Amino acid sequence: VIGSVHPGIDSPFLRSRSAALAGRGADATAAYFEETLAAAQSGLFDILGHMDYVRKYVYPHIPTEAYEAAPELYEPTLKALVETGTALEINSSGWRQRTGVPYPIPQAVRRYRELGGEFVVSGSDAHQPDWFALNFDRARDLLLESGFEELATKKWRAAGERAFSAGGDIRALYDLGKAGRHGEALHGPRVHRGEFTPECYSSPGRHQRSTRADRR
Repeated sequence: VIGSVHPGIDSPFLRSRSAALAGRGADATAAYFEETLAAAQSGLFDILGHMDYVRKYVYPHIPTEAYEAAPELYEPTLKALVETGTALEINSSGWRQRTGVPYPIPQAVRRYRELGGEFVVSGSDAHQPDWFALNFDRARDLLLESGFEELATKKWRAAGERAFSAGGDIRALYDLGKAGRHGEALHGPRVHRGEFTPECYSSPGRHQRSTRADRR
């Protein structure tokens, strides 16, 4: 389950209202990060999606550089992800949008790893077919440079070899996907595919066939 925070209809961070934030620093969006912290601490989700998505709405009035200069906004949520074993999503859609970098910003991904973060997934937010898995090669490079070797959630890892883990080998899975060899990437020897065991779920009797990490 992916949990994510979006500006609501009465949010001051909607694009139609964001001009009022011009000239202010990233701390003007601190309320958004308080919500991501609450989500990370809730225990309701396996993955926190596009952690700093508010950047999309307030750009260019608050530029990406302002967030790069405000690590204190990210730190509490990143620590909560580590403490709860919630996975961090690297959302590659930011590379095709005006902000120019993924969600969250690369330095937050690196900091998550420094804090002891183990669980990461990648998503492309592909609202159009041509955007599916777009910039996953860049996400791969970012993850490898940050010190990650696998894509995984706590639930996938707990399921052991019976789980479909997209994380056996980041390099192989991304390279095969980029080459258009999707079938080989999903069914090759580096991937385990099966059913999750019931013990992996918090709700009794819940069974589900394992699927790809990113269906969006």
